[in-house]
Amino acid sequence: MQTTINCPRCQTPFQTEIFQIIDAQRQPQLKQMLLNGQLNVASCPNCGTATQLAAPMLYHDAEHSLLMVYVPMELNLPLPDQERLIGQLTKVITDNTPPEQFRAYMLQPQTIITMKTFMEKVYATEGITPEMLQRQQDQMNLLQDLMVADKTTAVSLIQDNLNLIDETFFAILQNAIQSIQQMPGNDAQIIALSNLQARLFTTTEIGQKIEKRQMVLHRFRQEAEKQGGLSYELFIRYLINNADDEGTLDAIINMAQQGINYQLIAQIAQEIDKAKEAGDTAKAAQIETVRDKLVDIYEQMQTASQEMLAQAKETLDALLQAPNKPQAIQQNMGRIDEAFLYYLTAEIEYAAEKQDVNRQLALKEVQNLIMEEAERNMPPPLRLLNQLLRVDDEQAQKELVAQIPAENRPELADLLGSMVSEMENGNDPELQARVSQLQALLA
Repeated sequence: MQTTINCPRCQTPFQTEIFQIIDAQRQPQLKQMLLNGQLNVASCPNCGTATQLAAPMLYHDAEHSLLMVYVPMELNLPLPDQERLIGQLTKVITDNTPPEQFRAYMLQPQTIITMKTFMEKVYATEGITPEMLQRQQDQMNLLQDLMVADKTTAVSLIQDNLNLIDETFFAILQNAIQSIQQMPGNDAQIIALSNLQARLFTTTEIGQKIEKRQMVLHRFRQEAEKQGGLSYELFIRYLINNADDEGTLDAIINMAQQGINYQLIAQIAQEIDKAKEAGDTAKAAQIETVRDKLVDIYEQMQTASQEMLAQAKETLDALLQAPNKPQAIQQNMGRIDEAFLYYLTAEIEYAAEKQDVNRQLALKEVQNLIMEEAERNMPPPLRLLNQLLRVDDEQAQKELVAQIPAENRPELADLLGSMVSEMENGNDPELQARVSQLQALLA
């Protein structure tokens, strides 16, 4: 729901979205925002201050039979009002649950007293235990201490906390650097964190290992760019040369996962034969390990692709047959992902090729309803940007732009700028032209 708040820093009033219901299956993006600490965080359009909003939240995860509600104590809601609110939120879930999916746990949501416990239960559905969370908190505390420590104290802190300095710690450090880089006026912090990262690369065993891996990945990326793209020969060479380092091997595979196919695996098999013919049994065994890993990944990719296609077909058939399509789409938003949208687009194109006008119209209706539902869950700037991009007529665009308050235009301009950067090497010139046209209107 939309609400108006005043920025605690500059007192500027602005509208923001508050989400009170998080359904893990129907709206997985809200769960991800919750896990990332981004849900119900309002950013002031004037000064950029981020504020965590205190709001009641009901969380539902059908896969784990979990329904719980958290009402912040700072809201000071009387008990009767709390019970009424919990009943209203629960009713939204039960009303939107098909009868065959209804379960007894939905009748009585767990009432959670603290946000800490609420988040622990959400993390538990991801296999993350309170002990893991505590370790991550200890790592964040260590990073904060290192940020303000002098050189002597920092050396001591590092030696005393080597058990906390692992790959996760380096990931937290890298995320901190990237976050601060996005905010102006933090050059001193960026330099301090970069120096800390460099020191940890050279003074810790895990740091040296990660730095070596980053250098390998950098060379791999450079060579691929230099030759105009990834080749089987390049991919295989890096896989074999780094077969003894599982972390680096996995990173190379993740970076070039789109290149894993039957032909690659066949060429890897040839390398095994060459090693055996040369009498290098150790190398052959190493390459066999690489091949087995690639076969597992390839089979998983094939299985996942088939499952996604089957699920997309099942979901689309259900939406087409639903008597109330908007309601059906709302109930199935958790199943509408990139794979589904790709399948839907392909079905629209196939219907057009077959000149099946009725099916094409029905599919396009579903597509439009999905876009409308997705828009409702977008932050206001993204929703407005989406509406502007859908308008083909320049005059209509000008009229929409004229209605945008002056204080909201810089944020829209920044979003458009990001889109332009991402599309520089894209293959959709029509969309690029429309984005550039909007940029000119907002200038």
